[in-house]
Amino acid sequence: KASKEFFEKIYELLKQNDYKVYNISITIEAKQPKLEPHFPNMRKSIADICETDINSVGITATTGEGLTAFGKGEGIQAIAMVSLIQC
Repeated sequence: KASKEFFEKIYELLKQNDYKVYNISITIEAKQPKLEPHFPNMRKSIADICETDINSVGITATTGEGLTAFGKGEGIQAIAMVSLIQC
C-alpha cells in the first residue's frame, strides 16, 4: 500500500507541473519473495495510477546471485527509471 501511495503522490506532482509518463522501467533485487507472478498486477496498477498504457511499464527482477546484501536476503531494492513528456 505504501508504494502505491508514493506513486500516486509523485504522479500528482507531475500532473501539476504539466508532465506525463512516457515510460517506466523498474528493476527489483530480492532473494525472496518470488515477485514475477505478481508482475502483471503490478504493471497494471502502476499504469492505472500514471494514466499510461500497460505496455509502457516494464518490471524485471534479479536475485543478485547472492553477491549483494539484497541477494543474500537482507532486504529488497527497487530502482525505477521514468521517462517524462512535458505537455
